[in-house]
Amino acid sequence: MTVPASIPSDEARRLEALRALMVLDTPAEPLLDSIARMAAEVCGVPIALISLIDAERQWFKANVGLPGVNETPRDVAFCAHAIHMDDVMEVPDATLDARFAHNPLVTGAPDIRFYAGAPLMTGDDGDRVGTLCVIDRKAHQLTAHQRALLRSLSAMVSQALDMRRDLIERAFSVRQEYEKALSESERRYRTMVEAQTEMLSLAWPHGEVFYVNQAYARHFGQEPQDMVGKDLFAYVEPADRALVRERIAEVFRGEGSTQGENRMVSADGIERWMA
Repeated sequence: MTVPASIPSDEARRLEALRALMVLDTPAEPLLDSIARMAAEVCGVPIALISLIDAERQWFKANVGLPGVNETPRDVAFCAHAIHMDDVMEVPDATLDARFAHNPLVTGAPDIRFYAGAPLMTGDDGDRVGTLCVIDRKAHQLTAHQRALLRSLSAMVSQALDMRRDLIERAFSVRQEYEKALSESERRYRTMVEAQTEMLSLAWPHGEVFYVNQAYARHFGQEPQDMVGKDLFAYVEPADRALVRERIAEVFRGEGSTQGENRMVSADGIERWMA
């Protein structure tokens, strides 16, 4: 019978810290893959994993030696036990350990015999979000030097995860500040345009109006929102429509600004010349 690890007393905060890393289900990253390979090499084992303990699963951010395996259920995870530790948790022979002897990861693939996992502690509070672990299919025991190296490599992973989180948070912050500044700039510009007494309208080459200011709409006895989406040329004297179409087309072809006069019919039905 498998003996699941107990749930840490700070589980809610621990999961919050894990979510804050924004790392679950993300693609592999060269730096973390390199650290996992280094852990396998210095410990003399074929398998090394960067394992993150989610609410109901352990998910592997880096995986050396277990191709095609991305995660396992939390209730069979050795790492779910290791996150309770302050130091490296080592299991020299899982078949002789009551917690793991009947574990399906021991009795079946990947046939774990040896396991050692160093907790990953992130954030200012050192929340244990997972482990850097090494695994062998035969009984094994780390030397004091190997344990120290595994501990150091786990600290590197923790630092890399914190740096990754901080970079993403800064990127979000910069984007939010940019969007806020852009929105404020647009608001000031719109306020300035709306306050103008000169008539202003914007339209696509085919004539669809997508903006008019208050002065422009007032000339036609309408509200700005009522004119948006309408055909600009419907307000132009028919004899002048071809000329106005050509002027707008010139602007959209990138030929600079253009000036001219044409006749438009105002709200009172009177035809007026407009520049």
